[in-house]
Amino acid sequence: MSINTSYAVLLRKIRFRNTSNIIDILTDNRGRVSLIAKGARREKSEFFGCIDYCSLLEMVYIDKPESMGVLTGCDISDYYSGIHASGLRLGAGMLFVRLLREFAESREAEEGLFSVCRAFFSCLDSCEEDRVSETYISYVCALLEKAGFRPDCSCCSVCGINAAESPSMVFDPEEIQIVCPKCLCEKKEKKYLELSAKTCIIIQNMQNAEPADACKPGAHDVQEVERFFLAFAGSVLGKDLHSLSMRAYHSIAEVGTL
Repeated sequence: MSINTSYAVLLRKIRFRNTSNIIDILTDNRGRVSLIAKGARREKSEFFGCIDYCSLLEMVYIDKPESMGVLTGCDISDYYSGIHASGLRLGAGMLFVRLLREFAESREAEEGLFSVCRAFFSCLDSCEEDRVSETYISYVCALLEKAGFRPDCSCCSVCGINAAESPSMVFDPEEIQIVCPKCLCEKKEKKYLELSAKTCIIIQNMQNAEPADACKPGAHDVQEVERFFLAFAGSVLGKDLHSLSMRAYHSIAEVGTL
């Protein structure tokens, strides 16, 4: 048992008993940590209104590696007012948090995941509304790479033909590989994602650029790139992540069910 101070982002908050919360946080120095915030839902609590999503938090807590830790102090280091002032930016931030907690499942979560999330919030906080989707998918790309997954879209994984020399490429979610149509062993029960040569080149350029540069105007065509990265992440994690797309968010928001 030890007392620790960490910068953190909130991954999950669950009501516990009448007045408390159980929270999962991703920290800059201790990986993923689960804590009980006693009395956090009381209006007079020092934690009331402080433990918020899409904010940079500074937390003091008693860490118990084998059981639930206890939160003893919390301050908002950066509220990111630009995110919370826009439903679109906040939606993108929440989608990113949902994806982040899939990759940060244990106490041993890569510290770099926290750095990517912090950079994303900073960029999202000030980006133009019409660049929110580009910003989101650029940092999804960065998150995948920091988690140790870098899809190779440069060539067919079977025959080695360059993506620029083929009219299209195909992502096989079961084999988690990209192949050209000639090398595709088609099975009716399998689902594939077709990628244009242009999309493959855009993905390569994104991987070789800093996320903040990759989301500049005209940097990429969002929807096809987003479909690929979420399909790839879903294959790696063994989960369906299509609901984490900005396109799906727009559809839900438009009918007022978010």
